[in-house]
Amino acid sequence: MGKINYGRVFSGGLLALLVLIATELIMERLILANISGVGGAKERFFEAFQKLPESGPVSDIIILVGGYITCCLFIWIYAAIRPRFGPGPKTALIVSAALVIYWALVLVWFTTVGVFPLKISVVSFIDTLIGTPLAVLAGAWAYRE
Repeated sequence: MGKINYGRVFSGGLLALLVLIATELIMERLILANISGVGGAKERFFEAFQKLPESGPVSDIIILVGGYITCCLFIWIYAAIRPRFGPGPKTALIVSAALVIYWALVLVWFTTVGVFPLKISVVSFIDTLIGTPLAVLAGAWAYRE
């Protein structure tokens, strides 16, 4: 068992972030926008709270940095379980399945207690179901020990 290559974790996290952003843009702009009442999920989310945050470069940077940290965490988990499950797409899909299940449970709880409207939870789950495996696969491809 080798040590985790943190340089590759960070580069894999960057690649995973790019894939995640691409899948989110595709989901939001091309697919979900054509389904009545589902497109514009971010706007509907903030409308549910009846407040809109200040949008600008600072909030965009915070979202990107948070996404990058999250994607690095995805690849770090892949690197951590890689010695037990072996390198490759199977291990990446195990990581992404765990993350998708976790997020589904969070969405169920948030929807149940009224934090998210059901439509937002459905949009978020579909995006996670498609984007997370693709992002983890891309980041895992970039990871080498």
